[in-house]
Amino acid sequence: MTEPVRWRPSPLTLSLATASATALALALIGRRPELIAFAAPLLGALAGGCCRVRPASHITLRPEQETQRCFENEVVAIRVHAHSEGMCDEISLRPLLPPGLELISGETVHSGPATEWQIRATRWGRFSISVEITARTAGGLVTATLRAEAGEIRVYPKPAPLTVSPRPASLPDRIGVHIGRRRGEGVEFAAIRPYVAGDPLGQVNWPVSARLGRLHVTERLAERATDVVALVDTYPVADPDQACLDLAVHGAAEIVQAALRRGDRAGVLALGGGMRWLGPDVGRRQFYRIADAVLDATAAPPSFRPSGGRLPRAALPPHACVVAFTPLLDARVGLALQDVRGRGHATLVVDVLREPPAGGEPDPMAERLWRLERRGLHRDLASVGIPVVPWGEWSTLDEVLYPLARRPLQSGRPPR
Repeated sequence: MTEPVRWRPSPLTLSLATASATALALALIGRRPELIAFAAPLLGALAGGCCRVRPASHITLRPEQETQRCFENEVVAIRVHAHSEGMCDEISLRPLLPPGLELISGETVHSGPATEWQIRATRWGRFSISVEITARTAGGLVTATLRAEAGEIRVYPKPAPLTVSPRPASLPDRIGVHIGRRRGEGVEFAAIRPYVAGDPLGQVNWPVSARLGRLHVTERLAERATDVVALVDTYPVADPDQACLDLAVHGAAEIVQAALRRGDRAGVLALGGGMRWLGPDVGRRQFYRIADAVLDATAAPPSFRPSGGRLPRAALPPHACVVAFTPLLDARVGLALQDVRGRGHATLVVDVLREPPAGGEPDPMAERLWRLERRGLHRDLASVGIPVVPWGEWSTLDEVLYPLARRPLQSGRPPR
């Protein structure tokens, strides 16, 4: 990135000019010519330094990588090249880091082919790195200060390992690791029935056939894969610490990572700063695509347009399992959940709101009424087939999902 340079006198120039002007004034007023000898070298330095130099008109700052990616609490190296188009004695670079990034080590004065900084990412998000450039020339008599962009750091949430995960009762016809209700190839016992012509001999249950005097075969439950879609509520709430959004993003990352490791397909749907979604797919690359989609959604400005809760068909494939992470404070999220349930998807809500959103001194009676209201909201959603589990302060997502992971989630009836 090339920036124009606006030069100005440095503090050293102002000091020399003030000292020489004071000496000349005292020499004229006090009739002391010896003070002219004191001011002459200062004026000579000012005239010689400012007249014989042609300062640079532009300074170019070029990062080695426009975009860097890392996980939380990891260290990344930012390397930039600075070049001036014209005379410039010294270039100093100072990174301006937003909250969420901290400088570990790095150079200040640009020396050599590049300047490198070691930066630690303490929080997930998209961060633009700005650099303050200070240039000096004419022996330090002329200086300039400007600001330029040095790229972007994308910090992904670091998901904790998840051992349990909800699954729908109705599974797509795709081979996987979940035990479905249909009979087919698998290892889980389903039933024993008489032999029919065409059955493979490997399924014949010889002990039962010998005891009954007729061939019988063992049927197994088919193992199928599923589609998991993490729904992240990014609508703004009265939460200065963004605790709700942090929980929602980390919970979605854990669900997606667990699904992809099992061989399931995973996708994401973000509601809030403009609706964004990424269809389910498999592979490790899908995790980074989902993380990028969530970062783009959380970085977008909040949307205040009224919405009827209708979601795009492409975001939710048939028989998908939707796990929503939301504080349940925006009515548009409730409408979207009802739309998801009405399409026949197995839906689960993880309530990420742990404390009342209102600030000020806590009132025990008001907090008790608020908790009763939240329980009533949970019961209302459960009555339409959407179970809600609160994510407590001292609980992991594994502990929260364990009671629901022992049995499949029932799907709604899709509209005809």
